[in-house]
Amino acid sequence: MTKVIDINIKRTGFPVGFSNPDTGERVELWFDSSIESMKKYLDLDKLALEKYKKVKAAAAKFSESLDGDRALGDHADVTEETVDAAIDFNKGLIAVKYDLLFGDGSFDKIYDVFPDFEALESNFYAVDQAIANKIKQDEFARKNQANKIRNQYNKKKKHKKK
Repeated sequence: MTKVIDINIKRTGFPVGFSNPDTGERVELWFDSSIESMKKYLDLDKLALEKYKKVKAAAAKFSESLDGDRALGDHADVTEETVDAAIDFNKGLIAVKYDLLFGDGSFDKIYDVFPDFEALESNFYAVDQAIANKIKQDEFARKNQANKIRNQYNKKKKHKKK
């Protein structure tokens, strides 16, 4: 029987945790910082627009189902259905942001533990900034590692010439 050689491959990226201090619950998502994954951010506007169009289409279907030209801001027209539709629309907009950053379905994982779309919206900037800072740190570490390898190679090359 042939023995299998196992190679452990470390994923490029890092975990991002979301904790609920009230319940102690925690959700951890993976931010993929591989070059292949980062490439998608070149087309981020296009991706965001596609997702936004889907959310907007869902909102349009709901608004068409309202009788006449009632405005959602008119208190006489506020029903549980209109409030739910407004929440779903806003959740959809926020979901686009989280799903673009962490992958489809990520917002739902977070929302299951933190059912407060306003809190998730207000904290998105902090999430975005923390990830940007981590990417910068990782880039610096990669450059240092590349420089070390290059220097080692140059030393070996010099040593061979002697």
